[in-house]
Formats: sequence, C-alpha cells, structure tokens
Amino acid sequence: MARSWTFDYLQQYPFWLVDVAPISTLALPIFNPFGGFSSISGPEISLTTETINEANWIFDKKVVTGASVGPVTLQRGVTWYDSDFWHWVMASLKGDPEEFTAGIVPGMRTGGVTPRRTMMLVHFFSRMMGNPLADPNADLKGTAYRAGLAGVGATITGGVAGLSVAGSIGVAAGVLGALGFPQFEFAPRIPAKVYILYGCLPSRYKMDGDFDASSGDVSISELEMSVEMVEHKTFEF
Repeated sequence: MARSWTFDYLQQYPFWLVDVAPISTLALPIFNPFGGFSSISGPEISLTTETINEANWIFDKKVVTGASVGPVTLQRGVTWYDSDFWHWVMASLKGDPEEFTAGIVPGMRTGGVTPRRTMMLVHFFSRMMGNPLADPNADLKGTAYRAGLAGVGATITGGVAGLSVAGSIGVAAGVLGALGFPQFEFAPRIPAKVYILYGCLPSRYKMDGDFDASSGDVSISELEMSVEMVEHKTFEF
C-alpha cells in the first residue's frame, strides 16, 4: 500500500519567506515580492542550561534557564534591479526606514515604522496539488487551503499576534494576491510547516559573490539576520 503524501519526508524545496509585520501606509515590503531566495538556512534554537550542585545528591543537576535563536542566512542571486538587502541594512543602521524611499514618494518607508521585522518562513510539500479552490468538493487538503485564505485579511492588518494554523495556510497563497500582486506559481502547493521569526534585524551583508573572470557561475549575495524568537507551527490534516 502506498504511503500517504502527508507522511513523506519533506524535501528542501520549495520554500517561501515573507515579511508579515504590519506595514504602514505608503510602505514598501522589506523584500521584493517578485523575487525569491536561492537558499535560506534553517532556524536553530540553542537552550541555555545551568548546573546546580545539590548538597544531598552526588550528581550535578541541569536546569534550562533560557534559549537563543541562531542567525538565519538568506542567499539570493544578484540582479540589476534588486537592492532589498541594502535598503534593509541601511534602514537598520541609520534607524530611518524612509532613508531610501523619501526621494521617490515623500513619507514612503521600507517595510514600516521600524526596521525590526517579523518574518514567516513557509515550507511547502513538494507535490503540486492543483487548485483546490476550483472544486467546491475538494478533499481535506483543499478544505484546509480554503479555510486558510479566510485568515489572510486579519494577518495582513493585525500582524501575527493572533495568527492561527489555519490562517497560516492561507498566507502563503493569499497575501500577495490580497495586496494586488499576481498569484505565484507555487500557489497551489500546501504548506507543511511554518516558522515565524520575530524581531529580525540584519547583522551581516555580503553584497556580491567573489569576482572571478574565469567563472560562469551566478553571483550570490548573502544577508544574515539575527532573530529574537521563533515559533514552529505544524499542519495536521
């Protein structure tokens, strides 16, 4: 008997990263919605432990006193029109999100009133499911997909404070559509896991790949961002 696709091991592709922090009026997203990433390092949590020596016990006792989230590295192919990493770095460095957009439209910001952003990293199932919205009698996967779309509006206006698992499903396919952008090729995919990264700030930026006159490789830029807290949401059907 064939194993259900929901029990398959997740492949490393596809994935999607989107800024879900509230965006102020006349603001541009932190990342160009028409560009993706060639790779994103997975979130990692390290627990801080402390050793306690109890007087009546011969072994040390370990207790957890806190946790920290490791940096997440974003990689993207260098193009002539993309300056997302640079804008975010300089907005964070100067504390002024209007630094690079005020000359285009007065009062316009990069992202919002603060460079500190909340990101949502979505890990999709590798298989294309077709469009579950087209069939009102779609199976459970399509039902969950449609239910998620209902939560998209609240996610856009209210951030991720009250984000539910069902609402997270709709974010991957519906946020850009609700903002007026066309649907992407991965819209029919079903999210498997979502990682919400809070308090993201850029910490290291490599503007371009190493220059080599004998190479034909694509030039890759890197942005490392620090993360204050991460939440892990798993979808169960």
